[in-house]
Amino acid sequence: MNTNINATRQNQIYIVSNLFLGAVGFFMVWVYLALSIEERFDLSKPAIGAVVGSIVLFTSSLSWFGGMIGDRFGQVKMLRFGILLYVPVVLTMAITKSLFMIMLMISAMGLIRAMTTPSMKALCLMADDGSGRMFRFHYLCIAASFATVGTIAMLWKPEHHTDLFYLAAVIMGLTSALTFILPQTFIYEQDDREVDYKHQQPLPIFSIALIIGFGGSILILMSQFETNFPLHLVDVFGKVRGVEIYSIKIILGSIFGFGFAVIYDQITVKWPSLKSGAIVIYGIFAITLGAAFMYKGSAAGWVYFGVALFISAEVMLFPMMDSLASRFMNGKNRGRFMGLLEIRQLALFAGPVIGGLLLEISPIALIIFHFFAIMFLGMCYLFLSRIE
Repeated sequence: MNTNINATRQNQIYIVSNLFLGAVGFFMVWVYLALSIEERFDLSKPAIGAVVGSIVLFTSSLSWFGGMIGDRFGQVKMLRFGILLYVPVVLTMAITKSLFMIMLMISAMGLIRAMTTPSMKALCLMADDGSGRMFRFHYLCIAASFATVGTIAMLWKPEHHTDLFYLAAVIMGLTSALTFILPQTFIYEQDDREVDYKHQQPLPIFSIALIIGFGGSILILMSQFETNFPLHLVDVFGKVRGVEIYSIKIILGSIFGFGFAVIYDQITVKWPSLKSGAIVIYGIFAITLGAAFMYKGSAAGWVYFGVALFISAEVMLFPMMDSLASRFMNGKNRGRFMGLLEIRQLALFAGPVIGGLLLEISPIALIIFHFFAIMFLGMCYLFLSRIE
């Protein structure tokens, strides 16, 4: 028994390390992709949002297939192959001067994520102790990666945003090397352990739709946070000051996110009976008010305050979309199930496009959209809690 516990801890360390390095490499490209495209090509904000968001078209539509292959041949093998492909794709994005090639490589990144995302989440589930902490660790890795990316951008201050892509390729190479250290033995060991799943029968379509709707609601807002928001800052504060505020926002936002996530994790450990409904109610309040300060704040300080409010809700709602899904999941075909749920990533495509259109109308229109999106999340949770 102790051997299994030690193996689980070792697996968790490997997985968290992989999550962190992979997130740094990916976000170093994705976070600055909108600014890089605006810098190199004459496109409107909605068009930029569509190009950047198109990465998820492949991810959302093919993740179920990627998860099925991972279930068949092994989740770690899918990670090794997928992450290795990131390197030439990112290098091509840095070198090319063709918008067509940029769009082709973005599609390739979406395909790679369809291979790796379900496998990584299936591994998180298998390495989890049943409390959902691995999904909270997932968010911690994202927060830490954003802080790393923002710090690198601030210290390096590259002449062109595409210069960051070369560094991203190196980091992805290191991540790929790490996957070859990741042990596979625990997969088969943990597949045999007894798991008390609440729903062993196939879920009704309505329940699956609610789970997807819950995750899609938070993702559509997060996508606007990383694509439309920097364009808004450039419009309001100018290019130089706007990019500077955005880079500082990445660092501060990551610090806020990491700190809030650690506090939230400790709260859930100390008070495991904490009601998820209270978290959802707080999320509705914090995201709506945070969006108001972010998009209508006249000074950088108010913008940062809005970012802190938004992230305080994000750190609780983001892990919930996977931990909530795991409560309803059958013990078999983890990768396929997690891959099917990735259809919610269509929100990452719709978010930048809708946000770009609303931002050209008025920032107030975008704030109203935030309110209705988070209210929809609340309704999905309400119905799911009744089913559960």
